[in-house]
Amino acid sequence: MFFMMRRQRKDAGALGRGGCNNGRDGATAAMLVAERLKQRRKREMAVAARLCGSRCWRQQKQQRHYRVLVKWKEETQLWVRCSRIVDSIISDTYLLLERETCTDEERVPSEYRMSERVTTDDP
Repeated sequence: MFFMMRRQRKDAGALGRGGCNNGRDGATAAMLVAERLKQRRKREMAVAARLCGSRCWRQQKQQRHYRVLVKWKEETQLWVRCSRIVDSIISDTYLLLERETCTDEERVPSEYRMSERVTTDDP
């Protein structure tokens, strides 16, 4: 019986780095492995939390306001959000117009305008 127990402890030691010191190395190695796994799990949880975000934070984000460029669509009779590229080009032109304090309507097409602050999920 004692011989069997001793053999098991040696095996446990062999799982760690070398089966010396009556298998104590194996025990410490196993503890280190467990610790590493725990740390990795913690990191993964943190990443997951960062990805999905807490519900509070998501709701706040949805309530943020943005100034967006909109264009009048005749067929739907609605103001539609423009693509980001067009948005950036024309909003830059708007900024230039504001800076120069002139109303040069030829440089900004009349069907575009900056909407009021709009609530959107989109940054």
